[in-house]
Amino acid sequence: MKKLLLCLAVAGASVANAQQFEVVDLQQVKTGMTKVYHPRFMPDGKTLLVTSEDYNGLGLVDIEKQSYTKLTDMQGAGYYPVISADGKTILTRSMNQENFTQTLYAMDVETKGLTIIAKDIDHVNQIALNNGEAAYATKGAIVGTAVGYALSGGRALVELMYADFIGCAGDEIFNQMSKWQAMSAGILKMPLVLRVSVGSKYGAQHSQDWTALCAHIPGLKVVFPATPWEAKGLMETALKGTDPVVFFESQRIYDVGEQFHEGGVPAERYEIEIGDTNKVRDGKDITILTIGAALYRAMDAAKTLSEKYGMEADVINIHSLSPLDYTKILESVRKTGKVVLVSDACARGSFLNDVAKTITDLCFDDLDAPPVVVGAKNWITPPFEFDAYFFPQDTWILDAIHQQIQPLAGYEPGQDFSEAEKVRAAKLGV
Repeated sequence: MKKLLLCLAVAGASVANAQQFEVVDLQQVKTGMTKVYHPRFMPDGKTLLVTSEDYNGLGLVDIEKQSYTKLTDMQGAGYYPVISADGKTILTRSMNQENFTQTLYAMDVETKGLTIIAKDIDHVNQIALNNGEAAYATKGAIVGTAVGYALSGGRALVELMYADFIGCAGDEIFNQMSKWQAMSAGILKMPLVLRVSVGSKYGAQHSQDWTALCAHIPGLKVVFPATPWEAKGLMETALKGTDPVVFFESQRIYDVGEQFHEGGVPAERYEIEIGDTNKVRDGKDITILTIGAALYRAMDAAKTLSEKYGMEADVINIHSLSPLDYTKILESVRKTGKVVLVSDACARGSFLNDVAKTITDLCFDDLDAPPVVVGAKNWITPPFEFDAYFFPQDTWILDAIHQQIQPLAGYEPGQDFSEAEKVRAAKLGV
């Protein structure tokens, strides 16, 4: 039958809309599908959600314009999709995965969403797609629905695209996602992994490292892998637990391959304990602790220290912020007596300040100098052309060491880490 009645029973559109559009010839709409199956009204009453005969195609038909917008051709995506009440999110499920309760959804999946990076995770079998520009109003809904789904027995892997959008979903993350498992004394579970990325070159509202904000909230596990080996192992662990995890990623290093783990990233599955740290370089003279993409600049600084100044650095990446096992950190600091801590987060309020305090408390008698934190400037993030003036560079690490820990022979610092400069900047709030 070519012409399909737009029945109220199909999707609950209003009587007025049903009378206005008595019939529509779906075969005349160029959908690319051999046959169009399971048409369902979107809440606006003017758009149909349709799927293909093999369930692998999913799209929207604009009834008035007789036009078609493709959403996805992911295998099984058209198998009984669920439309949110506001029409902004469509939850679909694949039929060929091992864990039928596990879901994955995010903003702008088909165009620029970070979910594209996770599409091939073989034990994720549901994906949510957002309808056009309305996607940008759904951050709270993404996390809120994930919380509800997890409380109902599901397992959710969701994504907010940028860490900056954490603010849009603040209550859902800080009061709901973080607390329900503990408030119920463990009766309710919260197997929810929230992926957020720290942007690169996108300026003030899309390039912020908010790890400290999340690590401050009891009930959340917070991780920030900086290598492919760390990312795979931590994700595997996060997806097998029942605790809520905020999973930070850096867009600066999405195209950086594994450089530290012998043999690269194993093809088979493996887990990395959340709370552990990753030593990537052995040294005896100074400890460098890193979070996120700053690891690679720290390695450049360690190379310079070795080649020009005869200092060998222990470099340890802190890929798990909460919880955090200090065992390897304390062993290194007690060995070297010196430590500098580096991340791309603004120095004021950085999580590394808390790490530095803990090191001071536990290793006071072993330290030759107080720990030094090197972070981004306490400004709003500037356009990417000014990255070198805002985010820590390898030379900043050398500057901090030279001025605050141990003078480097013949070295001329570029950044001012003096006491006077710290007082001046703090007084100005920068």
